[in-house]
Amino acid sequence: MTISDADPLKDPETFAEAQLQQELRILFIVDTQDCLQRYSHIAKQLHAQSWTQDVRELYRCIHTIKGGAVTVTAEAILKVATVIEDLLSDLRYLDSAPSLADGYLQQTLLETGELLASTLNVSGSEDAGAQIAPILTRIQVLHKQVRERYLPTWNEQKQLHQEFADQGFDMIVLDLEIALEQAPSQGTVLEMTRTLAQQTLTQLQQVGQDLQFAAGWTQLLNQAQQLFDHPENLIWRSQWPLLFHTLKTCAKQSGAPVPFELNWTNVPEEVEEWNVEERSPSEVANSELTFASSEFESLAFLDEPEQTDSLTKTSHFLDDFNLIEGLTVEEDSLDFLSPAVHQTETALQDAGNFLDGLGEESSLLDEFESESNLDESDWIEEVGDRPSTCSRFSLGNWAEM
Repeated sequence: MTISDADPLKDPETFAEAQLQQELRILFIVDTQDCLQRYSHIAKQLHAQSWTQDVRELYRCIHTIKGGAVTVTAEAILKVATVIEDLLSDLRYLDSAPSLADGYLQQTLLETGELLASTLNVSGSEDAGAQIAPILTRIQVLHKQVRERYLPTWNEQKQLHQEFADQGFDMIVLDLEIALEQAPSQGTVLEMTRTLAQQTLTQLQQVGQDLQFAAGWTQLLNQAQQLFDHPENLIWRSQWPLLFHTLKTCAKQSGAPVPFELNWTNVPEEVEEWNVEERSPSEVANSELTFASSEFESLAFLDEPEQTDSLTKTSHFLDDFNLIEGLTVEEDSLDFLSPAVHQTETALQDAGNFLDGLGEESSLLDEFESESNLDESDWIEEVGDRPSTCSRFSLGNWAEM
């Protein structure tokens, strides 16, 4: 129902809903025009160097329009955006840019954007389907031409392989990746990690059979079995990420052989894939933070191997906040005591004045002062000698935090 069909007096709820839909529709049109403008700009400026990024951005523009069309129930725009999205999906499977010198692809993409823009004026009437039928047909023709020109051997099976490489593969190996990330750099691989690795390979083997991958997929999985003969953490943490990357590339190529050899000799001591930076427990224990000795009687637990990974993150945290510097107490840091001293002095004077009125100043005031016996300099000296948790950090460090 449009806002003109609703009566705000008889049915205020329906009128409010129609008014909201009209406002959403206006916003949708504005957003769609912005997306189409960006789409056209990218299509004109396609470059081989930024091919992957450009195609993803084109796809994102159309996908955004498609989502907005669902929100405002713009069926005509939704159908046209969907067929353009299918065309762009095929282009996303090209790892490298096709020939762009002739300008054919740029012109094709610009035409699809113009066809989508023409549907913005199509109303939601019953004949909307008939109005956009020629547009849908034209885009489908363009899609077929793009496939024949740039993806001559493309089929649904290869599309399935590509989708598995982009999404499904990461889900299968995720648990093993986490286990390897959490493992220490040195020592022997845990039995549970080896079991998990074997289960992962079994799953990948089954997927290869279901998707009918070529022999290259099985060859890589057979190479992975060699890792079980070298169950050292250092080797596993360095070689599995390389193997995963090669397997994903192989999946994109439908199982075609991909050159790969496991490295048993030149294994890096630091694995860059997970940004692991080991720091000895002594480096952490010897930090210059001057916490009270009663709070940390022993740092012996730092020598335990299982503490190494967690200490790495802790040490980085402390380095970032630069808590080593400025730990001495500045003279000005005790200035906050002056108001308190002044208040005490004022209170003593008030008490004296009060006792004067009662005529008992000499006896009671002398007794009170003898018990307190605290002047400004003594108090500052006494308080200054006390250990204070606040004094361990300078104002500059707190400002940085």
